[in-house]
Amino acid sequence: MRLITTLLKGHQKRIRNLSWSLDGRLLASGDDAARVCVWDPQRGVLRQSLSGHISQVTGSGWSEDGILATCGRDSQIIFWDLDRDRPGKVHRGSTALACMTWATRDLVLAGDEKGRVMAVDRGTQRADVADVHHHPSRIIGLGANRDQRWFAVAHQDGTVVVLDASFQVQCQVNLPLRIRGIAVHDQRIAICGEDPSVLYRTLPDLAPDCTLTSTTERHHCVTVSHDGEQIVAIGNRGKATCWTTPPSSTVETFSVPSTEARIHNAAFHPHQRVLAYVGPDPTTIQIVDRSTASPDQRSSEKPIAASTPPSRKPSVDDPKYDAFISYRRSEPDKSFARGLVRDLESAGYKVAIDERDFVANETFLDEMERCTRESRFTIAVISSQYFESGNTEEEAIIRKVRDMAVRKRGLIPVTLEKVSHLPIWL
Repeated sequence: MRLITTLLKGHQKRIRNLSWSLDGRLLASGDDAARVCVWDPQRGVLRQSLSGHISQVTGSGWSEDGILATCGRDSQIIFWDLDRDRPGKVHRGSTALACMTWATRDLVLAGDEKGRVMAVDRGTQRADVADVHHHPSRIIGLGANRDQRWFAVAHQDGTVVVLDASFQVQCQVNLPLRIRGIAVHDQRIAICGEDPSVLYRTLPDLAPDCTLTSTTERHHCVTVSHDGEQIVAIGNRGKATCWTTPPSSTVETFSVPSTEARIHNAAFHPHQRVLAYVGPDPTTIQIVDRSTASPDQRSSEKPIAASTPPSRKPSVDDPKYDAFISYRRSEPDKSFARGLVRDLESAGYKVAIDERDFVANETFLDEMERCTRESRFTIAVISSQYFESGNTEEEAIIRKVRDMAVRKRGLIPVTLEKVSHLPIWL
């Protein structure tokens, strides 16, 4: 994945959480409007917009086998069926949920606003609630060491608890700070709050490893790189501090690109030193590659929106895509179209498909016309359902009109099932 600095736009309300899939190909985000978005950061496009929650989405995370789960203030934990763009299994609790993490391949932990941890199995959907000493402080963060089966729970008032695989308390400490965020990596936990320092402690005993100090008055979020060699905490006015391989004294302070405002959330890529964060616009995600840019470049570079058009417009003779896939957006047509994209791209072709390549803040009709215009061919997946959709018919007609203008055939029908009566223009 080659990422420079990218903007991901599509949310209308404040984004509350970010989570990378474990293979690093997808990024999920949830907002105050109950919307969940799945992004393709490499292409800089919105892949899917999911509806199922009825209030603020407070947490998200990916399982080892690529299942996306989210939680919200509506007390729901949703395991999403991304192939069908809809909720799969849904667990409904009784209290508003504040955060979540995957504990194992099948188990999700969710923390509520009353200081309790709920464990939900995605297979049975059986829910167990572990009361962490009935602690009355809201849970701010959850973290899991999946190999050792230790689960860290951080409360707003400074209480941090470590649970074992059977949800028994292994250790509990009361820290003298108001916690704003945690990040678990291997056998360490980084804890930040309304304090100039970030605490770095060992798991599961929470013994002090080192205290990482900065000149920032307070930190709003903390994240750790995939190799554990970088800890980034972001504080006031977009000022970030990066510590390298604690307890090393190597400290770098840099400004998050193009912002002097508060950063609301941040997450490192699971395999690269690529940082995703929300802010200063709380509805926009920015992604910056910290592995290649120098400190000076990091403080001065300007984000490039994913939807920014190229300086040279694609022409008929030199199109942006080899093919645009036109299909009915329901099953089995959708699965067939996705498989067609995979096959063509594996063969080296550049392919456009609506769910991935349409720009989120543009109208569907405009994007339909753009992808048709910027593609050498339009492949129409023909089925009995195809002609029931006004959108697919418009895509095919747009292509036919362009064919007549340039006197070249660019519409390729691929028959998914036999259709008795085809329109004359096809």
